[in-house]
Amino acid sequence: MTEKLRFGIIGCGVIGRLHAEAITSLPDAQLVAVADIIPERAQELAEKYHVKPYSDFHEMLAREQLDVVDICTPSGQHGEEAIQVMRSRRHVIVEKPMDISREAIEEMLRVQQEAGVKLAVISQHRFDPVTREVHDLVEEQAFGRLVLGNAVIPWWRSQAYYDSGAWRGTWEGQERLRVHGHPGASHGDRRCGGCCLALRQRGPGDDFRDDGGLSRGEHAHRDLWRQRIGADRGRPPELPPSGAG
Repeated sequence: MTEKLRFGIIGCGVIGRLHAEAITSLPDAQLVAVADIIPERAQELAEKYHVKPYSDFHEMLAREQLDVVDICTPSGQHGEEAIQVMRSRRHVIVEKPMDISREAIEEMLRVQQEAGVKLAVISQHRFDPVTREVHDLVEEQAFGRLVLGNAVIPWWRSQAYYDSGAWRGTWEGQERLRVHGHPGASHGDRRCGGCCLALRQRGPGDDFRDDGGLSRGEHAHRDLWRQRIGADRGRPPELPPSGAG
């Protein structure tokens, strides 16, 4: 019988509860402990799955024999917490986005190499059947030479979603994320999923453009990913964003 991987979770909010459900559904995984700075949240989730609750994840790391730790906290905390977990020689699964600053992401990758552990980022829609089918067709060059890719995502969340955490929908906590060294490119939790899918289907390009909006209380987002091929292969004509206007 294969030994089960022992999991811990940091962050027992909405996403943390989904991770707990997923972990306990796997035959080769065991949820051992959960941590949250709000003790009641940790206690509630721990009671549901009969595991040990902690209000300090450092104590969880010190006391529990864990193989993998899932980071399910606010986006701006991902880097710092993942780095501390990796330095304890545990593997990490971090919710998207990895963090909200390029500097934090680069440090996460550096520590991952230094510690010799695995670092995985949630991107669940890469495994959707239609996503995999399109990717296979792109790989087979069924669409010919691609010169432009748009990911336009009109996204809506209820006010209850934003009220579930004071950090949600704020510039400091969720929205700012610089990508590929382009100072003007920023996108938040909801938009990074679409950009990830676009990059998965088309691959990295010369230009990365992302347009979106932030209006707490009226969270209707129009999200654009646009990529152009390199100058050595010729540039496509300038096209307006899909759904512009």
